[in-house]
This record gives sequence, C-alpha cells and structure tokens, in this order.
Amino acid sequence: WRLLRHLEIKDVTINTEHGRMSFSTKDSYISRTLFIRREYGYAAIQKAIQVLKRENQIRGTAGAYVLDIGANIGTVCITLVREGLFEKALAFEPDPHNFGYLEKNIELNNLTHRISAFQCGLSSAETELLLEKSSDNFGDHRIRPRNVDDLGKDARYDERNPTVIKVPVRTLDGA
Repeated sequence: WRLLRHLEIKDVTINTEHGRMSFSTKDSYISRTLFIRREYGYAAIQKAIQVLKRENQIRGTAGAYVLDIGANIGTVCITLVREGLFEKALAFEPDPHNFGYLEKNIELNNLTHRISAFQCGLSSAETELLLEKSSDNFGDHRIRPRNVDDLGKDARYDERNPTVIKVPVRTLDGA
C-alpha cells in the first residue's frame, strides 16, 4: 500500500469479503483497509445482522429494501444484498468521486438490477448544500453546517481548508 500511495493515483480492483471492489489509491482509510485486509467493517456488519436476526428484525428478503445513506463505495449495501439479507437496496452518495466507485462496484458485483444508486444527500427538504471533502479520507466527507461561514473558526475535526462542493439534497420521497 505504501508503494501504491507514492505512485500516480490509480484505481485498484480486488476481491474482498464484500465482493469485487474498485477504489482509489488516494484514499488512506477505507481503500487502504480494503487493500490490506480485504474487508472494511465486515465483522461489524455481520454482528449487526446477528443482532437483527436474534431480535426477529430480519424476516426474509422478499421485497425487503435496505437504505444506505452515505453509501461511499458500497461496502454495506453490496454486502447486504449479495448475502441475501435484503432483496434490494437504495444507495445515496452525494460525492461525485465516491458515487463513481459506487456505480462501478454495483456493476462489478452484477447487482445493477437490485441496487439503485442516487447521487445526492438526503434531508427533510430538497435543496443544495455544501459538502466538505476530506483530502485523504473519502469516507470522512460531511455536509457543512449552515451556520459556519469560516471552517477555520469551527474546525472540530481538525480540518483545515477542505475542498467544498455543492451537492443536491433530496427527500427520500423525491429521490
């Protein structure tokens, strides 16, 4: 991974616990973990599934949908649909870069007929908001609070001058 990080930014596609996944070598967290461990949060997903089954909250897949809000590159929705826990998924990812990988990963796992991807955020109203993008952790993007004009004055998570883009935000009914 260290060698890959020092080379020109590349897409990497490998088999993982989640299925076949494609990602960028520029991402230092989810992509790095997928490359090194061949999974990202897979044990946590499996543990959540066990709890839901034990509590009778998963009752079969016929017509069952999972909503993956902030889907990133698809490790959660792809896992849940591939393993038959849900018949279909709706995946929402506002960042154009992550969304491209999400669509590619859905295709790589032959799930285009079962996972619908939407390039938007979700909220109680349809609008456009600012998305702060982490430069090295593509899973750490966040919607900028409306009342923060200068992030330098309110850098709660040690960000400094992040890239900020406008993204569409829809209601679930409107998406």
